[in-house]
Amino acid sequence: MKLGTALGGGWVHYGLTADEMVVRVAESGFRHVDYSFWEMDDGSPLMGASWRRHIDSFMEASASVGVDVVQAHSPSGNPLDTTDYEGLVSRTIRSIECCARLGCPQIVVHPGAYVGVTKEDFLVENKAYYSRLVPVMEATGVRVLVENIGTWQDPHHVHDGAELRAVVEYLDHPLFGACWDTGHGNIANADQHASIRALDGVLWGLHIQDNAGPFDVEYAPYRQDLHTLPFMGSVNFDAVLQGLLDISYDGCFVFEVHVPRTYDRQPFIKDGEPVTTLEWPSLDLCVEMHRVLFDIGKHMLERYDAYEG
Repeated sequence: MKLGTALGGGWVHYGLTADEMVVRVAESGFRHVDYSFWEMDDGSPLMGASWRRHIDSFMEASASVGVDVVQAHSPSGNPLDTTDYEGLVSRTIRSIECCARLGCPQIVVHPGAYVGVTKEDFLVENKAYYSRLVPVMEATGVRVLVENIGTWQDPHHVHDGAELRAVVEYLDHPLFGACWDTGHGNIANADQHASIRALDGVLWGLHIQDNAGPFDVEYAPYRQDLHTLPFMGSVNFDAVLQGLLDISYDGCFVFEVHVPRTYDRQPFIKDGEPVTTLEWPSLDLCVEMHRVLFDIGKHMLERYDAYEG
């Protein structure tokens, strides 16, 4: 398997452009990336008339350091929340158009939910949203991957691989597939190996991350969904790797690890002023953290004779 990483997460804090970000990612050893549209809003340059120029600039930057885009992540938003429905549809369509220009074959698009949604309504209402994407998918050939998200406490009905496969099959179009997020699976208490086996034939992407697993707290998913380094939590990566080998997974092993991650810390006030000296490490230290992440991924894949670079 090729080894990749997401461009979002901790990198976002440093105010880098996507062009600058990919250069720093390459310094850490990665040559395959997941392009993040997560922060894209209606005021983003990518939503304006010059969006192609911005994408072309990124392509030049990534080519200069030998990095390619293997998958992407769509803009944030809840498609079952009607307050910004059309805006989310427009931004997601644009992100698919950007993928086509990047030569990126696929993009992860989260399903939506709301408190009290039944499984039947979850399927019907999400299909209505995903169907809005089909024309641009067919025009560009870009595939859309549905991701397992949420904890055991929330109303998303994609807690394991079998449920995720059911959503993909319900969408009933050859350009829809699945992305398995190991951290999300862990906080939903899913069997990693069985879930990956259940996705045989439709698993086209991965988000590899770790966390401490499920625990009973007032609903606050950011406290559980840590997106931390493997070997820092309770995900059983033997089960993950064996599952991938069992189904002959031929996609990229993509990290979605947020290092550094300090944006949920409680504030500290001294003499009436917030103290933020150690809120974030230096950018150079961030690069070193990702160099360690690369070494971890290489180690994991090499132990299973699955590393391709």
